[in-house]
Amino acid sequence: MEAKRKELDIGGNLMEIRTDDAVQHLRTIGEQLEDGGILSLWVRDLDSALEAYKRGEPNTEELIIGDGARSVWNREKLSRTLNYAGFEVIGGRSGLRWIEGGKIEVKAKKCGRPAPKTPMKEIHAVLSLPRICWTDTQGQLHQAAARLGFDVTRGTGVFWGQVLERMMEQVCRLDGVKYILTVDYDSIFDAEDIIRLWQVMETNPDVAALCPLQVGRDKDLCLLSVLAPDGSIAQRVDADAFHTDAMTVNTGHFGLTLIRVDAIRGLPKPWFLGVPNRDGEWSDGRVDDDIHFWYRMRDAKLRVCVCPKVRIGHLQNIVTWPGEDLRTIHQYLTRFHDDGRPAECMTF
Repeated sequence: MEAKRKELDIGGNLMEIRTDDAVQHLRTIGEQLEDGGILSLWVRDLDSALEAYKRGEPNTEELIIGDGARSVWNREKLSRTLNYAGFEVIGGRSGLRWIEGGKIEVKAKKCGRPAPKTPMKEIHAVLSLPRICWTDTQGQLHQAAARLGFDVTRGTGVFWGQVLERMMEQVCRLDGVKYILTVDYDSIFDAEDIIRLWQVMETNPDVAALCPLQVGRDKDLCLLSVLAPDGSIAQRVDADAFHTDAMTVNTGHFGLTLIRVDAIRGLPKPWFLGVPNRDGEWSDGRVDDDIHFWYRMRDAKLRVCVCPKVRIGHLQNIVTWPGEDLRTIHQYLTRFHDDGRPAECMTF
């Protein structure tokens, strides 16, 4: 039997395959690689070609199809297809950016995803709850816990950070628990999200905490921050970074987050602590309880990540208005309190 390879470079071979056949084609190629083996390839980038077309550059057709191409690709499509075929993109072929000169050039690692065995008693979920909460989130959690067989501990109190820390401390003392799953009372998710987070944690033992992507309430931004090379908060993150299983971040959230118990047992306390700004005020410059936890993790040099492949919902109150021609207009409730109703929905 021929020994499996550690690395394989297929060049632009993927463009010669129909899109419908691409996943199976990559799986067949993957049989030639050992687990953890590296696949290198390149495809022409459709998005770059379209931008060149808009600029009026000549010969853009060649950028899209070239000779003998039967499929077109962009970053999102390539990342998803490789993921479905059992590969994780780990970076550009040269170690730099993915896209250079109208081509996407990547290296992808073959990764065998473990299958969970139920009941998943190595996971223990914790929730810090108000007295009244969303029943939809509770329903999703109960369904996931019943299907996967993990335990759930709930606590309530006005100081949510203290409640959450006490529950996490209790779980750390339990035998056989490998991961704490923190759940916010207003997150929307299902069992598949938890399984995928668990798979990424199992195959990335250096990750101490893994969050899914979640948009903040009344915001249009995801709940995360990333450090720039100079140590400041990055104002922009390159799109390449989001096409990986575990993207390192500075701060995350607790909406549906897996935390490795062994990583936090010795973490200095308190884990959750609100700190006012330099003027002693609770306005800009303060550190909220949850952010303090991520700073503790950072100071302990523990790796905190977001898994862009897992995307969960965030329940929130909105106001729905009838606009002109009975067109529906949605407005965040905080925007209503700050700015009033939309101008086109005024009573007359």
